[in-house]
Amino acid sequence: MKKFLWAGRKIKLKNLEIINELAKEFDIEMVSNLSHAELQEKIRNCYAVILPSYSEVCPNFILEAASFGKPFIVTEETGLKEIYSKGGTFVNPFDKKALKEAILELSKSEKYEQYKEELVSISVKRPWRTVALEFLSI
Repeated sequence: MKKFLWAGRKIKLKNLEIINELAKEFDIEMVSNLSHAELQEKIRNCYAVILPSYSEVCPNFILEAASFGKPFIVTEETGLKEIYSKGGTFVNPFDKKALKEAILELSKSEKYEQYKEELVSISVKRPWRTVALEFLSI
């Protein structure tokens, strides 16, 4: 079975109602309050990750999953689109049908492999000097 992983604080902002509904149809493991090492192990062993929160500025969960080469489904209400425009799907967190379709699409081997290849091709290395200069220019 293709196990999807959701991780985070169990608060309304994280769209738990829809996640719980989708978990009845798909194998979605929901975890919270894990140590960093435990979460990394869960990410390593899952098929893909899902985080359709109503709002996510920069979800570390998605960044970590991408670093392990795990495709993702994440809210379109995030700041990651510029960096990770590939390797996963951005969805409207209010659209349960779109979330379901994203899970079904990612469950297809061809799409999954495409996303994995895309994640490998993304380079997000930015020298500290560049980041510092951008910060100072603000």
